[in-house]
Amino acid sequence: MASEYRKSHYRFILVFMLFLCAMSIMLTIGAVKNTRQVHAVETYNEIYEIKKVFLKNTVQNMVRTIENLYQFHTRTGELYRDRLFTDIDRLYAYNPVRFATRARELLVDTNYGDSLFIRFTDTRDNTELYALGSPDPDTSQTRTWDRFALTIGISSKWIDERTVAAVREIIYQQEYENGGYIWVNEVHNWTGGPDYATRRIHANLRDSEGTLLDTAATDVAGNTPYLTELEGVRKNGEVFFTYFFRRMENRDIGEKITYATLYPRYNWIVAMGYYLDDVQSYIDRVEKASDRITGIIVLITVLSNCALFIFAFFLLSRRENRYFLRTRRQITEESNIDPLTGIFNRRVGNAFIEDAFRSWHETGATPALFMVDIDDFKPVNDKWGHACGDEVLRTTVQAIRDSMRLSDKLIRWGGEEFLVVCPGLSPEGSYVVGEKFREAVMNARTANCDQNERREIAVTVSIGTGFFAEGDHDPFEAVNRADLALYRAKKAGKNCVR
Repeated sequence: MASEYRKSHYRFILVFMLFLCAMSIMLTIGAVKNTRQVHAVETYNEIYEIKKVFLKNTVQNMVRTIENLYQFHTRTGELYRDRLFTDIDRLYAYNPVRFATRARELLVDTNYGDSLFIRFTDTRDNTELYALGSPDPDTSQTRTWDRFALTIGISSKWIDERTVAAVREIIYQQEYENGGYIWVNEVHNWTGGPDYATRRIHANLRDSEGTLLDTAATDVAGNTPYLTELEGVRKNGEVFFTYFFRRMENRDIGEKITYATLYPRYNWIVAMGYYLDDVQSYIDRVEKASDRITGIIVLITVLSNCALFIFAFFLLSRRENRYFLRTRRQITEESNIDPLTGIFNRRVGNAFIEDAFRSWHETGATPALFMVDIDDFKPVNDKWGHACGDEVLRTTVQAIRDSMRLSDKLIRWGGEEFLVVCPGLSPEGSYVVGEKFREAVMNARTANCDQNERREIAVTVSIGTGFFAEGDHDPFEAVNRADLALYRAKKAGKNCVR
């Protein structure tokens, strides 16, 4: 009988392996054919999306750089303004009598003149002692010394000129592969038309900076890139679009993917583009690598199929051995577990206590042994039946389990009596833990056993604690001491720890 069973397994594995091998070869050949068909499209789409992400991140970084440069020059102007006020304060503190003359000399000779608006007046007769630049009410501050007033503001023209110069220098110095570059157009008329914008910065057409742009301009394919760019930015704040434009290095016409967004402070459209015809070179290189990998995959598939046949026989014997070991382990586990409560039974509990006793002799560390007994359990069985008594046992076990540590062990010692083995507890700490077990059970409620009165049963336990002690020759002497402590808890009125 066993021989026939073994032969059937052999036949099953061999047929199954032959089926898997045939399927794997067919799928590999089909995958090779399909790969050539879809690879170009998928690669193109992937590179296209990567380019879009790169373009957007690069342009957004440039917009942040522009704003940072603007804020830097603004703070620089504020610093100049504050320094000049400080110098004037010192002049007045040093010699108030000659303050007006000395202050005017300082203002005339200041190095901050082109960055600031300055107006120095005598408020008594409103005489203007010195003036420089055009007023800027947004940044102007006024201070007075006696009858003299000084107003200093930051020149917005000075900020703008230096910001634009710094941005231009950064864009000129940046280099990107495949002909990528950044450009900036300043919009004058958001409705479009002739002269709607000025080409402000262009890394590869520097000679054309300052020229006016027209939304009616078209590329070789009839696209209107300026109009598409303007409308996309006006509606959504950003836009992706494609158009045809000549390359800088060889004057060839190529299709570009472009991202543009708005820097609102200057009405600047900041944009960047990449040529898409470079994608095919990527695809060709990837396909060559893919062909090599495909050949390796086919070879590996054939070799692996051969190995699978050999492995099948090995698997058969291993499968039988595992089945035997699993069955034996299952039987062993079932013999160690109490079927009603799901915790360890007394047989395996005895082994735990003997191991703990040996460990105590080696290390001197005794565990705490808690003997737990359900109070008044027999009346529960007598009044409500054994099904209700079983539910009381399971509820009690669950309450104690929820209060245990992972290292603790719960054992059904017999009937309604349980033993909890808790390593590493001192006698003082054991009372606290025992109280925790007792309160957990007391606060738990057994499911309704009386279908007529619809009420739950409250359960309490009495607990006795014991430890290994000098002179013990048997590990169960400590269990007996815990049992005696349990008897004292019963005598003390139950529902307590001793």
